[in-house]
Amino acid sequence: MKSLRERLKGIMHPRTRLNRLTTDEVDDFLPPPPSLTWKQVFSYPPLVLGILIVAGLIAVVWFAPQWSSYDPYLITQSQRPFYDSATKQMIRPPFPISPEYPLGTDQWGNDLLTLVLYGARVTLIAGVYITLARILLGTILGLVSGWYEDSIVDRTINGIGSILGSVPVLLSSIILIYSLNIYNGLWVFVVALSAIGWFETSRLVRGEVQRIKRTNYIEAARAIGLNNFQILVRHVLPNVTAYLIVITVLETGAVLLLLAELAFLGVFIGGGTRYNDDPFSPKIVLLREVPEWGAMVAQGVRYIRSHPNMVLVPGFAFFISIAGVNALGEGLRWLFTRWPFSTASLLKKRTVVIVTALVLASSVILNQTSPQASFANVSRKITAEKIQSRVDLLMQMQAENPGDAGAVVADYIADQMKDLGITFGWRSGLHAAYHYDYETVVTPLLSPPVLAGVSESGGAAQAFTYPTDFVLAQDQPMDSISLTDVVLLVNPQALHEEEWSFDGRVVMTLESLAPVNYSQFVASRGGAGLLLVADTPILTCAKDTINVPVRMTHYEIVNVSEFRFPRLSPIEGDSQPLPTLRITPDAALRLLNADDLSLDVFSQEDWSTKELHSKVNIQIALGEGKQIKVNNAMGYLGGYDIDNASEALVVYASYDTSTGAPDDMLSAALMLEMMQAWQDSNLDPRRSLVLIAWDRANLGSPGAQAFMNEANNIRLLTPAVPAASTRPIMIWDISMTGTLDGDFTVSPSSDIKLQQLLKSSASRFHASANFAQSPSCQPDITVNLPALSLMPGDSGSPSPEFVESFGRSVSLSVLKILRLPNY
Repeated sequence: MKSLRERLKGIMHPRTRLNRLTTDEVDDFLPPPPSLTWKQVFSYPPLVLGILIVAGLIAVVWFAPQWSSYDPYLITQSQRPFYDSATKQMIRPPFPISPEYPLGTDQWGNDLLTLVLYGARVTLIAGVYITLARILLGTILGLVSGWYEDSIVDRTINGIGSILGSVPVLLSSIILIYSLNIYNGLWVFVVALSAIGWFETSRLVRGEVQRIKRTNYIEAARAIGLNNFQILVRHVLPNVTAYLIVITVLETGAVLLLLAELAFLGVFIGGGTRYNDDPFSPKIVLLREVPEWGAMVAQGVRYIRSHPNMVLVPGFAFFISIAGVNALGEGLRWLFTRWPFSTASLLKKRTVVIVTALVLASSVILNQTSPQASFANVSRKITAEKIQSRVDLLMQMQAENPGDAGAVVADYIADQMKDLGITFGWRSGLHAAYHYDYETVVTPLLSPPVLAGVSESGGAAQAFTYPTDFVLAQDQPMDSISLTDVVLLVNPQALHEEEWSFDGRVVMTLESLAPVNYSQFVASRGGAGLLLVADTPILTCAKDTINVPVRMTHYEIVNVSEFRFPRLSPIEGDSQPLPTLRITPDAALRLLNADDLSLDVFSQEDWSTKELHSKVNIQIALGEGKQIKVNNAMGYLGGYDIDNASEALVVYASYDTSTGAPDDMLSAALMLEMMQAWQDSNLDPRRSLVLIAWDRANLGSPGAQAFMNEANNIRLLTPAVPAASTRPIMIWDISMTGTLDGDFTVSPSSDIKLQQLLKSSASRFHASANFAQSPSCQPDITVNLPALSLMPGDSGSPSPEFVESFGRSVSLSVLKILRLPNY
């Protein structure tokens, strides 16, 4: 049988060239397609039903926030159980259907209607993305497999598909989702469910391509010189497109059903949070974080008898959605069999533009209903006008109380915390309060301190510069002194009891290894001085005063069994003065080089003490001090997540009631406004939050560093669920005094991850955060925690725009930490 090319050559003149016909020329030879009126289109009930349901779902996805009563990304538990004194009854959700709750509530008091509306965005868009990814991947592999039939590529694709198909879909889905970390959100489900769901589409497309491959028009395409890629794109793909449209719609229903099945097994988008709703019961429940239909079904199962609406509402949402897309798929199948049209038009540029626009619209909708979008909306409530009104109020208090402004402002901030439902932020034994009781002596430096290395012969070997190479540690007992003694390296985590004697030596320890109030331990064991090697750059501005605490809680190091990790036991007695210096790693290295040692020695665990050959000379000259009471206000919001409630984020703001300058009230005003915005949105934090407003009284931040370095000040605070002792994990210093205007300039001692978090948040508000390359100083408080602070400057008052954008960026960053499992 002759090929088409040979038959065409037989009837053509030898010099005649075979040209490709245009579309108009082809249409002149082909009969017109059968016409189909709109009345005929809408005469098929499944098609009409599918269009109506899908249009309704699109409307729900688009208008969900406007039809909802609250934002479920901020509130996980709308109503906790409480005792109603009027009715003398214990009120606990779930609540039945009522005018306030048209569909009732779940067991956490959350409105089911709001959850269904918000859940439509997550569930339906997740279903669309997963379906499109499956269809796209399956189509590409099916085209290649079908066209190169029986090749190694075909056998490889079919082999992988057979392996994936042999494992139950639910099992393989769960394995992939957890291997990619379920807490990473939607994209994990898209990747996992797409990776295991493409082979069915691939096999269907492969069979269709094999059929099309043997038709005459494909042979004609080869005859006119088209290559394989051109034939696949121009002739095979258009003839598969109508088939793929129907598969896509039907596959959407299958994906939604799979999401429901996974959620029923406790595998839903976001992963959920472990929560104990009864402190007297060991029972742990999984609390959903992302509003999603499957999670609603999973959490409502145990209430199916007493409150069936908790399962029926999201179940009906799944049912109507799956029925709608299946009806639409059946309608499109019926339509394509009765109204053949040129599917090549679907590959034109305008179709690609329309599809791209739809995908972008869905991504915009999803982005606008993501947790970050909700956090950003809360942060936008912070405005320059509101902050300025707070500043004016604080300045009025200061003017009306000139002799006691610090205490009045601290009391006002504490009252605001109490009114907003923020509990006390300091506890000592059974005593709890919004104020940390602290007094300090502000002592002037008569001359710059001296630190110098001394050789074995007694001569000056090297001198260190204050405050570039070292600074005096704040909030430590200290007195005037002049000494020259041997340096003793100490590893506190490996000390035995018989080695707890330092006999007049100057102890040098890595700051991160030093336990609480380590200077008092060194002083009680005969140490002459203490050099703390700072883990972060020492950039504290040079001061002419130091803060010496009036009293301190000091601790004894006690070894624990054979592991020799130190624990702390409180001891009684007066604080002992000890010259305590924070030195840079470079300065420490210069001291160690004389003994051929490096800073790596602190990472070794096979030693407890090492005596150096060199000595150091320390000289400190102090004047007469002035005792002051430090005013402050502290609040605490406990988290509900069993796994994360023990982690406390500390937000610190300093203010100054001694200068009478409005700029010195900005940070406190910003903290108040952030608190108001968070509580107006009924923030429900999964991690704990400690809020500290500290009166630095034009003297730095006396006592703030001592408070943060005393872990017990926060450890005794209790979250809302049974959890380990609360511990600070990071500190955000939002003080803005003297901040350079324009972009945020972040201190180089700030944690890298926190810097990136602030930069990401700032970009959402069209601002930017920069890393200081060559700073001169940084804010006063220095703690052994991941921290973030701004660089102070001397350019005058920050603009209202700067204050607003900075406040919003910090608020968004803090909300991410408090609410997201991975931030």
